[in-house]
Amino acid sequence: MHRAAIAAAVVAGSLALPATAAAHLRTGRVAVDYEATVAPLQPPVAQALAVRVYRADLALGLRVSDHHRVVVLGYTGEPFLRLGAGGTYASRSSLTAAGLGLVGPHSGTGWQLVSRAPRLIWHDARVRGLPAGVEHGRWAVPVLVDGSRSELTGRLTRVPRPPAWPWLALGALFAVAAAVLL
Repeated sequence: MHRAAIAAAVVAGSLALPATAAAHLRTGRVAVDYEATVAPLQPPVAQALAVRVYRADLALGLRVSDHHRVVVLGYTGEPFLRLGAGGTYASRSSLTAAGLGLVGPHSGTGWQLVSRAPRLIWHDARVRGLPAGVEHGRWAVPVLVDGSRSELTGRLTRVPRPPAWPWLALGALFAVAAAVLL
């Protein structure tokens, strides 16, 4: 009886005091039912920049190579980001930059320094979500690379729901173990 009480106390204590998570996500959004991928970049765009979609929160990451300048166009076609050797800047007059919190609302005109590095990660609505019942889609973000218009593109694909049986089996295993210990 004494062993069962000790085992129950150990189990209860470990459940009551879980360890802290060590993940470093930019948002609390973790589970989505689709994935976003980036289409291969074609020359000369491929030499000028690298683009990535982060799986955990579907943020878009952009890094510009030395000696290149990239302007990202916003939701209404306005320039909202400028990345180059001098760093990353957000347009003070861009509604997209204001909506993303990169500049304050009614910030005026000109460019505001966001980072001294020529890279940025942001949550772009063009890379988010598929309507109900749609299995595949395409996303596109227009850019100007060294003054020439181009697009960053990719695919959105709905992923199947994971099966429930492994979780039910694991729960049953823990229930049996707890019953044996008690």
